[in-house]
Amino acid sequence: MNLAPELRAIAEKIKSQPSLPRVEGLDELEITVRWVPHPDDPQGRREEFGYKITKVLFYSLLLDFIQADHVQSSTFHDLFDAVADDLSVPVDRVRLLYKNHRFFPSVKPSTLNIWSDTVIFGASEMAWLGWG
Repeated sequence: MNLAPELRAIAEKIKSQPSLPRVEGLDELEITVRWVPHPDDPQGRREEFGYKITKVLFYSLLLDFIQADHVQSSTFHDLFDAVADDLSVPVDRVRLLYKNHRFFPSVKPSTLNIWSDTVIFGASEMAWLGWG
């Protein structure tokens, strides 16, 4: 990869450090999941759960050059598992939406442009089918 001299200098500096620099307050996201029951479920109740997930810091232009093995990817797999556990439902029946769009466990916060604490809506498969 050919980088501009300025970017090459930044990449070399980052590469020479034992680990990526920590930026206070930016390494975790607070995700609030607002659970919406199926409208026809008389026992269904709205619930709200708070979760913390690790945010990935991207040096997108430099990542290939740096070969940073210590950059950890953080997807929503753990969030889906935690929501399923908290609600005692199978994880494959959990549907999560961000900005009215469904997303899957393999998605990263950066893919959805989530850079700060946010609210995500959740529903069971049956409630989701009622929306769709």
